[in-house]
Amino acid sequence: MSGAVDVTAPKLTAASSRKVHGTAGTFDLPLNLTGTATIEPRIGGPNTIVFTFDEPIVADDVTIDADEFSLDHATFNSASVTGSTLTLVLANVVNGKYLHVGLVGLSDVAGNALATTSLTVGALYGDVTRSGAVNAADIAIVKAGSGQTVGATNFLWDVNASGAINAADIGIVKNLSGASIDAASLLLAGIGN
Repeated sequence: MSGAVDVTAPKLTAASSRKVHGTAGTFDLPLNLTGTATIEPRIGGPNTIVFTFDEPIVADDVTIDADEFSLDHATFNSASVTGSTLTLVLANVVNGKYLHVGLVGLSDVAGNALATTSLTVGALYGDVTRSGAVNAADIAIVKAGSGQTVGATNFLWDVNASGAINAADIGIVKNLSGASIDAASLLLAGIGN
């Protein structure tokens, strides 16, 4: 239809936690947009979150600042928009907590505002099974992967994101054994009952 005006707001279609694993490359952990919050087991937690929308987006004021995001258990560092992706860099992500990110003040190039959108993700270093607790199963998985080349199927086992699955990763997971994610932080993020 020629001359049609776009009146649909952009929609969030995907999100991921992105980390560079040394020379092995960059690997994204897909994050659940609804339902159970994904747990990020790599050291530093979800400090780079990439949001993907169904169309190109812009910030209402052309620059993105902390006022356009609400955060629980982290601080805003920087953000950038490229086409249909928003990359949000966080600092001070707290291990053992759920992080809640709210997005406001974004629109498409036609000016259609994105409804306030939020995402919750957990940070629990060493929880490669993403069960909510670091235990013998996590240790066994990382031990079994020791010496493997970091790739798309095992990047979570490279807990320190060094680019190698080795004794350092095993040691981290062993030292964190017994840790669990704070379910109360999920309630604070407004997700629970």
